[in-house]
Amino acid sequence: MSEEIISLLTPSQKYTLCQAMAVAGFGEETSGAYSNAFNWLDIEEPDDFDYVDGEDNEIYQKVEGVVIQKMFLQLYFCVQYRPEEFNDFCERSKPWAWTIKRLSKMIEKKKEINDESLQPIVSALEDWD
Repeated sequence: MSEEIISLLTPSQKYTLCQAMAVAGFGEETSGAYSNAFNWLDIEEPDDFDYVDGEDNEIYQKVEGVVIQKMFLQLYFCVQYRPEEFNDFCERSKPWAWTIKRLSKMIEKKKEINDESLQPIVSALEDWD
């Protein structure tokens, strides 16, 4: 995605898009193993950690939130302050790369991005499997 495409996004659209991309990125990152969330935070996975029950699950929910927030911040700072690097940055994740392709196709057709046209992309990212 070129800087031209990014320049068509409002600050609010960038924020919304990056948040949805972070949620999808987390899902993609942890689809193979929950422990990948610990890897993202550079935390060694505890022995006998129970991801689905009890206090461990509560802790894992916090880990999930922190990973999503970290991804969001990385995406947002890149799109906002280093837009020339956003394409390459997004190649790190399938849903992020998918987003770039969808935005590029949208621009080819319309030459503008409004909230209504962005919503299907955001919804798809939020439901990413």
